Amino acid sequence: MDSDFEKKLERQKVRPLPAAWREEILRTANESALSGQASVRESVQPLPLRVALKLWLELFWPARRIWAGLAVAWAVIVFVNLDVARHSELASHDFTPPSPAVLMAWREEEWAFLGMSEPAATKEADRPKTVAPRPRSERSARVASC
Repeated sequence: MDSDFEKKLERQKVRPLPAAWREEILRTANESALSGQASVRESVQPLPLRVALKLWLELFWPARRIWAGLAVAWAVIVFVNLDVARHSELASHDFTPPSPAVLMAWREEEWAFLGMSEPAATKEADRPKTVAPRPRSERSARVASC
């Protein structure tokens, strides 16, 4: 049977390939050959560069708008933080410490509020009572009694 098929193929004439098809086939073959060379070039690149490129392509590139939004949010946070720090420095220059008389009045007011005339003497804390360890469940008590 194979011999019949082969004989049939030998009798057929070889038709020329249409020019448009030929151009498309050659262009596709050239593109695939060039992409194969690019993959060879990528394998020659140093490891840190390949890792960075892979991270960029898989993590950042698909969600680039989200990452851009996060970058803008961080920029706003940093700007606001720097602005607040600058204003607090300006406000701290105008601050004058209270006089000793004012500090004494605040202390007296605090003691009056607490209902004490003098600071309470510090007492030594009671030591915690030591308790003999007990079983934590009935099961262990039953096992121990058996």
